[in-house]
Amino acid sequence: MCRRCVLEETQVPCSALCRGMEDMDHLFFKCDYYGRLWLSILDWLGITIVSQGDVISHSTHFGGLGGFSRNSRTMFTIIWISVLFIIWKDLNMRIFNNQTDQLEVLAEKVKLQTYWWFKPHCIMFDFDYHSWRRQPLCCLQAVV
Repeated sequence: MCRRCVLEETQVPCSALCRGMEDMDHLFFKCDYYGRLWLSILDWLGITIVSQGDVISHSTHFGGLGGFSRNSRTMFTIIWISVLFIIWKDLNMRIFNNQTDQLEVLAEKVKLQTYWWFKPHCIMFDFDYHSWRRQPLCCLQAVV
């Protein structure tokens, strides 16, 4: 139904063209296209999990991947937020500029963004970008 020339959320097809109907949970966690970005980031971290399909479950699960210490939860939450931010930016590029990045490029953006956040904000994070890209979990374990 269209009211005031605004489509209801159930009427908006996924902008990533995966044939699903777009809502927050679909876009960030259930979309076939962006779901592969999550798998790529988990593979980079060296972690295998079954992803949750809603924002609260997913954030809780992802944040707890590094253990139960406050620092590890914070670091994994920062990576989680970075993935969401990169998805959001890519979605906006698709909608407003008709441009898309390959999944590999999106994954590299997540890696770079998280590196540049950890480097100045975490005193113990004394790694170069090459080390971070190759062995992120070892870098994180050394800090927490």
